[in-house]
Amino acid sequence: MRANFGGTRLSRVESPDQSVGRPFEPERVNTRGGKNMIKSSISFQVLPKTATDKETIKIVDKVIAMIKKSGVNYEVGPMETTMEGDLETLLQIVKEAQYICIKAGAKSVFTNVKIAYSPKGVLTINQKIKKYR
Repeated sequence: MRANFGGTRLSRVESPDQSVGRPFEPERVNTRGGKNMIKSSISFQVLPKTATDKETIKIVDKVIAMIKKSGVNYEVGPMETTMEGDLETLLQIVKEAQYICIKAGAKSVFTNVKIAYSPKGVLTINQKIKKYR
C-alpha cells in the first residue's frame, strides 16, 4: 500500500499479524457475516504551541486538510479527529501531523492519541455514534 501525505510517500509496513513474505493488507478483514470490518480506529488531537488561538486554528486546519487528502474515513469533532482504516496508515497520518504543525509555524506540538485495534475488526465511527444522531 502506498499513500501520499503532504509530499511524504509511504510504503507497505510489516505487521505482527502477517505471514512472512505475504503482502500485508490490514485495512479490512472478513467476519462471520461476510461483512468487511475496519481493523483500527485512531482519535487524535494536535495542540500546536502558538501565540494565538487564530494561529492554532490555521495549523489544525492544515492537519485536517492532510487527513482529507489521505483518503481515510474520518470525522472531525470539537476536540479531536477520529479516523478509521489500517493501523500503519493511521499512525503515519498522526506522524505527518507533527511535521505539518512545525512546518506551519508551531514552536512545538503536543498530541493526544487514542488507538483501538483488533485483527478481527473494531466498531466503525458510524456504529459507535449513529444512535445519537
